Amino acid sequence: MGTAKVIISGIGVYSGEKVVTFAIKEKSIENCNISVVSKLTYNGSLLTPPVVVLDESISEGDKKLKENKDYKLSYRDNYSIGTAYVTITGIGDYKGSVTKSFAITEPVLTSNVIVQSKNAAAGTFDIVVDGVPSYVTSVSVPVWTKADQSDIVWYNASRVDADTFIVHANIANHKNNVGVYNIHVYVSGGGYKMRCAYTTNTVFGAGYERIFDLNYYVKNNPDVAKAFGGNTEAIFAHFINNGEAEGRQAIANFNVASYRARYADLRSAFGNNLKAYYDHYRINGYAEGRVATGSTELQNATTVYNGIDYRLVYDYNYYTSNYPDIKTAFNGDENATLRHFVEYGMNEGRQGNTSFNVNAYRANYADLRSAFGRNLKSYYMHYIGYGYREGRKATGNGELKNPTTVYNGVDYSLVYDYNYYINRYPDIKAAFNGDDASALQHFVEYGMSEGRQGKESFNVTTYRNGNPDLRTAFGNSLKSYYIHYINYGYREGRKAN
Repeated sequence: MGTAKVIISGIGVYSGEKVVTFAIKEKSIENCNISVVSKLTYNGSLLTPPVVVLDESISEGDKKLKENKDYKLSYRDNYSIGTAYVTITGIGDYKGSVTKSFAITEPVLTSNVIVQSKNAAAGTFDIVVDGVPSYVTSVSVPVWTKADQSDIVWYNASRVDADTFIVHANIANHKNNVGVYNIHVYVSGGGYKMRCAYTTNTVFGAGYERIFDLNYYVKNNPDVAKAFGGNTEAIFAHFINNGEAEGRQAIANFNVASYRARYADLRSAFGNNLKAYYDHYRINGYAEGRVATGSTELQNATTVYNGIDYRLVYDYNYYTSNYPDIKTAFNGDENATLRHFVEYGMNEGRQGNTSFNVNAYRANYADLRSAFGRNLKSYYMHYIGYGYREGRKATGNGELKNPTTVYNGVDYSLVYDYNYYINRYPDIKAAFNGDDASALQHFVEYGMSEGRQGKESFNVTTYRNGNPDLRTAFGNSLKSYYIHYINYGYREGRKAN
């Protein structure tokens, strides 16, 4: 910078020379294009974002100016969170200065907050904050259970190593309250002012941590979240006063329906008192190693009612699965379901398990039909008391075996066959299917007089038309032809079809 000379010398028809002076002045840095990174994240160190200065007036060559040749940089307020500044001052061929601002933003801390070493007997637990940045020098942890924070205690965490702090909490400091312990973690250090960096919670006292998790309960019960917002004390109270009785799930590893389904001894003790299952698991079941998830069907459901074991003809899961009305009415109540089966289901002919079908059992044995008729419950009871031990078969297609042909001491087998009769006449089948005694009674008291054919080998019209002497004797009394064939015609070899 300064004064320069230019010498002008004549040539050709001109001679001599002239000296002219001129001034060379610095360029202003303010006219340059300056860019600075607008935002950096606080990291506990002095932050110096890169600066780019371009001289757009340079038509040829590199327009980018060089630090410490064309300009120098100075920073201020570049350690704390907030607004920092960098000043670009021209040097060499440049003069003047420009100040630019940039933001230092709060870091997103990703440390882990772990609640561990719970000691129910001592009433203590540890809060471990791991992965704390090196610039954090102080960690404070307020802990409380009450919505009004009346039991809040601020704990000063101790440093364990370079990036780990720990707090030893004691519920005695919080009036020995049982419930949700709210935990906030405040950090500070260097340019990082004290602020809440992490929040978490834990459930402590009386074993409730085994059946309740605040975050799970809120997430899976939106009505509770809507009703109580962030009031953890009220949310826990809802679970105790309402949620347990309603069977709400509050933690991944405890489902009251599954717990109830898996253990017959608990069902016997507690019945449908759902709250009792929660209490049993937190006080005893967890320590006993009982499993509280994964069971959708009742295990070892009761089969004993009024001192009688119905297991040979009844299975709870089969019964409820095959009869939607039963499942709707009694699902989960094994005692009520069994009572229905004994007092109503057997009389209705409902099937209670895979191995006993009352219609098949009745169809298979003529002696039982003769003894019990249409009293369906008697067949169940016979199988329980005798049939199973006798090796009787209780399944099949339901077609009557050895249907009766004897009525009032008369054997009608020459003119009657049960299966033929009901299959030939739909009205008979609709009225008497499965009831061989009633079907035979109908045939004897009505069917013969109506001329109904009861067996393929006997047709009353053929018999009447083929025997003039019988027509003379019996005329239009059709029943008499059946009786004659039974008593005489068959032995006489008379044709009947």
